[in-house]
Amino acid sequence: MSFLRRFARALQRTSPIVTTLVLALIFALTTSVARASLRVPGATCRLATEDLDSSGASGRSDVQPGPSFDNWTAVSSSPQGDETTDSGLSSSPAETTGHNSHLPDLSIDKRHVVDFEVGQNASFTLAVRNVGDAASNGTITLVDALPSGLTFVSATGSGWTVSTSGRTVTARFGSAIARGDSAVLVLVVAVGPSAAPRVINSATISGGGDCNSDNNCDTDKVDVRGTPDLKISLKQKNHPCVGDTARYLVTVENCGSSPTSGVITVLDTLPAGLTFVRGSGSGWSFEVDGQVVRATHPGPIAPGSSRSYTLYLAVDVRAYPEVLHVVNVSGGGDRNPANNRAVDKLDVCGKPDLRIDKQHAEDFRVGENGQFTIVVSNEGVVPTTGTITVRDTLPNSLTFVSASGAGWTFTNSGQIVTATYPGPLDPGASASFTLIVSVGPGAAPEVCNAATVFGGGDCDRKNDRDEDCVKVEGGKPDLIVDIKHKNSPCVGDTARYLVRVTNRGTATTTGSIVVVDTLPPGLSFVRGAGVGWTFSVDGNVVRASHPGPIPPGSTLDFQLYLLVGPAAYPSVTTTVTVSGGGDANDDNNRDSDSQPICGRPDLSIRLTHENQPCVGDLARFRVVVLNVGTGPTVGLITVRDTLPTGLMFVSGSGSGWTIGNAGQVVIATHPGPLEAGDSLGFTFEALVGEAAQPSVVTAATVSGGGDRNRLNDRDTDLLKVCGPQSPDLAIDKRHTADFVVGQNGLYTIVVTNVGTLATTGTITV
Repeated sequence: MSFLRRFARALQRTSPIVTTLVLALIFALTTSVARASLRVPGATCRLATEDLDSSGASGRSDVQPGPSFDNWTAVSSSPQGDETTDSGLSSSPAETTGHNSHLPDLSIDKRHVVDFEVGQNASFTLAVRNVGDAASNGTITLVDALPSGLTFVSATGSGWTVSTSGRTVTARFGSAIARGDSAVLVLVVAVGPSAAPRVINSATISGGGDCNSDNNCDTDKVDVRGTPDLKISLKQKNHPCVGDTARYLVTVENCGSSPTSGVITVLDTLPAGLTFVRGSGSGWSFEVDGQVVRATHPGPIAPGSSRSYTLYLAVDVRAYPEVLHVVNVSGGGDRNPANNRAVDKLDVCGKPDLRIDKQHAEDFRVGENGQFTIVVSNEGVVPTTGTITVRDTLPNSLTFVSASGAGWTFTNSGQIVTATYPGPLDPGASASFTLIVSVGPGAAPEVCNAATVFGGGDCDRKNDRDEDCVKVEGGKPDLIVDIKHKNSPCVGDTARYLVRVTNRGTATTTGSIVVVDTLPPGLSFVRGAGVGWTFSVDGNVVRASHPGPIPPGSTLDFQLYLLVGPAAYPSVTTTVTVSGGGDANDDNNRDSDSQPICGRPDLSIRLTHENQPCVGDLARFRVVVLNVGTGPTVGLITVRDTLPTGLMFVSGSGSGWTIGNAGQVVIATHPGPLEAGDSLGFTFEALVGEAAQPSVVTAATVSGGGDRNRLNDRDTDLLKVCGPQSPDLAIDKRHTADFVVGQNGLYTIVVTNVGTLATTGTITV
C-alpha cells in the first residue's frame, strides 16, 4: 500500500486528472474494509469501521465520465487508531454485516496524496461509495466546511454540482449510485499561511436514501509546509515641494510561516519628477540604473518580522502637482505575488525654479568690447517671490564696461558684476540683460565666464549656473610713445626729457623698436640713457633703438639730455615718433612736448683801440659789454684787462662804470642791470712805452651779471706801436722788366720818410 501511495504522490505533481486516476486505481486494488467506531481529534464527524471479507465483495460502478472504482470498500482503521486511512480497494463485492439489507448505505472517503505547501494549490479527493445492498435514490449532498488556511479554488467530478458560501463548499450529486459503485469529487484549495503546520478537514454526506449515518463523515489531516510570504509597504514621511527631497519608508514584512531564503529585492522604477539621491537601511544595498532603483537584502526575515529602509528622492517640476510611486518586492522564497506591490500617491507643492543661460553671439577680439546675453527663466510652476540676483565674476582678462536690461539694476565691484531684478517672474517667463566687457590680451585664445542666479524663491540649484566659453581672436602689438620734460631749464641749461614707449596692444612686439627725435633750433643733443637703448645722432636728428620685445601692457623708457640754446627761448617744442616692433597702429606713434624756457643774460665783450700811438703817446682803448642773452643781467658786471708790458694804465671813463687798476690789471665794474640786447661801454688810456714796440696784444674779459656762457666772455686787440717822434727813412728798390744780357737794365729806387718828423741834412743812398 505504501508503494502505491508513493507512486500516487509522484503522479500528483503532474495534473489533477492524473491524480484522480491514480486514486481510482488505489481504491480498486483495496481488498478489505473494516468498520469501527472512531473519533478523530479535530474532526467533526464519527466514523464506524468493521473488517470485511473482501473475498465475497462484488459489484461495479458505472460512474461516467469520471474515474471508476470497481469493488470499492469504504475505509479501514489505521494502525495508530487516531485517524482514518485508506485501506485499499477490493476486486470483489464487499460482504457487509451490521447494517440494513436491501438499502443503500453511502460512505465517504476524503484523502490527499502529498503534503500541502503554503502559497500553493492542493487537492482533496472525496469518494462517495454505496456499500449498501441497493442503489441510492434521490440527491446526495456533500458538505465540506474548509478550515482557516484553506480557500476554495475549484471542484470537478462527473455528475456533481458545486456551490460555495463563505468557506463552506456544498456539492450535490443527482444520479443514483449503484450498489458497490462510487461518485468521486476532486476539490482544489489554496493553502494559506494559517494552514501551517497542519490542517484538519472533514466532509459529510447526506441524502440518497442512505440508511446508515455512521460512515457519512470523513476527516483528512494534512501536514502543511510553511513558506515565506513577503508583503511590501511604501509610506511617505514628508510633504515635499518642487526642489525638495522626498523621504519614503519602505518596509518588507514576512507574513508567511517560514523564514525567507535567498536575496530579497525591491524594484523601484521611479516616475518622472523623482530622482534617486540615496538610500539608507541596515543590511540594504542600493543600485541605480537611470530611473530604476534596486534595493537588495540578503535576508533571512523570520515570520512576522520585517526589514525597512528610507529612500531619499529629489523632487523636480515634473512631479507637480502629484506623482504615483510604485514598488515591488520579490525573492526570498516568496510565492504569493498578491501582496508584493505597494503604491503611494505623493502630493507635491509648487515652487519657482530659476534657470540661467549665458551666451554670446560673436567671437571676441582682443582690444575691443565683447557682449554677453544673460537670460533668467522660471521653469517652475508658480511665480517667483522676492528679488532675483545674478552674480558674474569676470576673469582678469575681461573688464566690466556696462550692462543694460529692462527692469534690471546693476553694480560692479572689481571683477564682480551684480544684477538684480525685482520680479515676479511667472512660470515660463524670462528676463534678460546684456553685459558689455572689454577684452584684454589674456583672454586669447579662449575665455570662459560663468554666471549664477539665486533668490526669487528658487527651489532647484542644479540649473542656477551657466558658463559660456568664447573664442578670442589673438591681438597685435600697438606701440605708443610719450615724451615729457623732467626739469624747467633756462637758456644755457641742460634739458632732461623722459621718453616712454608702451605696448598697448594684445601681442608682444617683434623686431627692433626705433624712436626718432628731430631736435628743434635751440636744442642740441648731449647724451641719452636707458637700459637696452642705443643712440645715434645725425645733425639735429637723434635716433634711439631697442631690440625688444615689449610684452602687452609693458613699457620701455629712456632719457634725453639736451643743451638749451638762446633759440629755444621763450619756449621750445620737441616731437618724437616710434616705429617698428610689428606695430599695427600708426595713429598713436607720435607725441610732442612743449615747455617754457626761461631767459638768461649772456655777456659778450669787444675790445678795440681808437688811435695808432707811438712810444710815449697815450693809447686809447674802447671796451663794449653786450647782453646777447634772453634776460637782463643780475648783479655786478666786471671787466678785467691785464695790460701787456709796454702799456701802463692812466685813466678810464664811462657812464655808470667805476674804473681803476691794480698794477697792470685794469678793473671796470658796472652795477647793471643790462637788458637783453643792450650794451655798456667805457674807454681807458694807457701810456705806451718802448717795450710796446712794435706791437702789443691786450685782452679783456667780462664776468658777473648772471652770465653762464663763457664762450664769448673774452676779446683781444692788436696794437701797433711806432717809435719816438723822428724822421724814419725807408727805401724801396724795384724793377719793372726782366733784364737782357748785353742790354741796360732799369732799377727804380724810392726813399720814403715813414717817421713823424721831416728829415734834416743830406740823404745818401
